[in-house]
Amino acid sequence: MITFKQFLAERAFNQQTYRQVFKKHPDALAGFEVEVYVPGGHDLAPSNPTDAVSIRRLDTFNEFRELFTIRNSDSISIDNDHETWAEEKKKEWADENWREHVDASDYDDDPDREMVRAKERALKDFDEGEVSFTNWFNEEFRNAYEFVSSYGLEPKYGWAHEDGKNSEVYSEAPKDYHHWNHDTAEQAADTLSKRLKEKVVVRDNPGHGEGDRFIIVPDSSIDDGEGNQHGVGFEVVTPPLPISTALKHLNEIFNWIDDNDFQTNASTGLHINVSIPRIKDKLDALKLVMFMADKHVLEKFGRLGNSMSRPLTNTVIRAVEKTGKIPSDVQGFKELTDRIVQDYLNKAGKYAAVNLDKLKDGYLEFRAAGGKNYHGDITVIEDLVGRWMNAIDLACDPDADRKEYVKKLAALFSMNQPPSNENDKEMSVLDLFKRVSQSWTEILRSKKGDTAARALAAIGAHFKDYRPSFRQIKELKEIMRNAGITIEDVHKQIQDFNIGNRKDVELFLQNFKVQ
Repeated sequence: MITFKQFLAERAFNQQTYRQVFKKHPDALAGFEVEVYVPGGHDLAPSNPTDAVSIRRLDTFNEFRELFTIRNSDSISIDNDHETWAEEKKKEWADENWREHVDASDYDDDPDREMVRAKERALKDFDEGEVSFTNWFNEEFRNAYEFVSSYGLEPKYGWAHEDGKNSEVYSEAPKDYHHWNHDTAEQAADTLSKRLKEKVVVRDNPGHGEGDRFIIVPDSSIDDGEGNQHGVGFEVVTPPLPISTALKHLNEIFNWIDDNDFQTNASTGLHINVSIPRIKDKLDALKLVMFMADKHVLEKFGRLGNSMSRPLTNTVIRAVEKTGKIPSDVQGFKELTDRIVQDYLNKAGKYAAVNLDKLKDGYLEFRAAGGKNYHGDITVIEDLVGRWMNAIDLACDPDADRKEYVKKLAALFSMNQPPSNENDKEMSVLDLFKRVSQSWTEILRSKKGDTAARALAAIGAHFKDYRPSFRQIKELKEIMRNAGITIEDVHKQIQDFNIGNRKDVELFLQNFKVQ
């Protein structure tokens, strides 16, 4: 919907405009929900009840197998090396002791044959315990750490402490903290209160603000960014304040995160709540979506495809698919925009890039920001608040940038018309898909699994009537193989995330002969 060049160049997105819009709305307020993760092992995290074992005491294969992941290929390598060493030890013993096992019956004109028979007899008396795994391990390796490093073995439950021969591993999987620990939150609140010079209170139930209070509340969606819950996740919720004051507090919170070695990761988000007087009565929600460029912001933060923050642009695209064409008269245009808002945007739910449900409470909740290290640059968030304040300003004024509004919506209707020219069949399938969505196409090209399947479903809805060339069919199948997705994965994304019309996507998959 918006190119990067437009993102930089358009009137709505420059610093001068932000300053103007802040000045225009002195009564505007902003508040933040800052999602934070305290990793396991942190001083403020609960102590891990899982026992740690020093690897210095390990010297049998079964002990290593109990605590380390040993694949078949690893086991074969270890066995081969052990057996080679053992055979060499046996050979050395026979060379040293064969004379004691010479028998008169071994007499032969050939002394070499006599020696071979004596060595064979000697080996029958060899003590196999001399070439045990433990003896090989003790002779060939300085310590257990050198052994596991030599074969690239990793502990099943992670390193408790990795420091050469003094290393320790966990003896069982670290236990979950069930997302929340009141004592951790209280200690965090104490340090934050001193930082902000404001009282910060802890609540044990999720919440979204208590008037003029700063609060810390649990958030069960937060983990270590890879789906593991070995730490504590919470939200810092700030009260609604004048925008300049709110941003100063946010900057302090970002610095507090760094100074205390807390984390922001793929599971954490930053919700930005913004209000202006009478926003509920004045806001044109469709105009807001057309000017806020939610897809670009989500992509910037690496959250395009995140189920907790879906782009409303996709909702508008689905509405456009059902509508057909843009009316030329003012009344028809008004009826169209009202219908899209009532039938689509108002039903989008809370897990959207902007939560329109909050309008009933007099503000908007923007959910697009977040991701790994989102707190690393306050200026990015300042620009984002300015961008969205500007979009709110435009969306609350029916006459502001009206021509640009119509132009953007018309462009969306135009983009929704799928390629049909014979020349399109000469294009690569990715170039073809870019005709309807560059961002979804890039995700399909570069991502794997559910995220790629979601992108394909979003793209496919535009190609229900397109007849691809044999080369394009082959290219799409190769893309799906590389992304590790099947037709069932695409169906699941349509069902779970309401992306695209199921019948339209089915026709697309049939046309591209995806089985």
